[in-house]
Amino acid sequence: MTVTLDDVFVLLHLPIVGELLSNEALDFDVALECVIDLLGVERLKASSELNHCRGPHVRLSWLRDVYTECCNNQQWQFAARVYLLHLVGCTIFVNKSATSINVSYLNMFADLQSCGRFAWGAAALTHLYEKLSDVSLAHTKQLAGYLTLLQVQNYFSKINFLLW
Repeated sequence: MTVTLDDVFVLLHLPIVGELLSNEALDFDVALECVIDLLGVERLKASSELNHCRGPHVRLSWLRDVYTECCNNQQWQFAARVYLLHLVGCTIFVNKSATSINVSYLNMFADLQSCGRFAWGAAALTHLYEKLSDVSLAHTKQLAGYLTLLQVQNYFSKINFLLW
């Protein structure tokens, strides 16, 4: 049995039709400008975080702090972007560290009015399958991806088998 796009849509209600997410790797300077422009973070603070993460990533705990600041300052658009980046970092684009998210995903939230145009379900499934292929390697010790999707699909496939 395998997880399909239909499973993603039925189980998680994530859209499977829409514009594909093009997640291009960002270099340090471009990632820094994204964090400054789209999250409203000061240059020094953003640079410090990217240096701490050794590349175009930010920690999820750092995002929570930025979210609190944005809410306290009533910067709602920045707060929404921080929240959404944190959300996808904890769910559909989880990496092996489970503590950081690539800044390149922030570009999907540049225009908050149109971020619903993307096929988030297809992206989640693609990311999961990409990470599942890594598990077959002998040196791999951890699994990444949206594992809730795998667990829920496994649970429902067992129920369907028992009912059949």
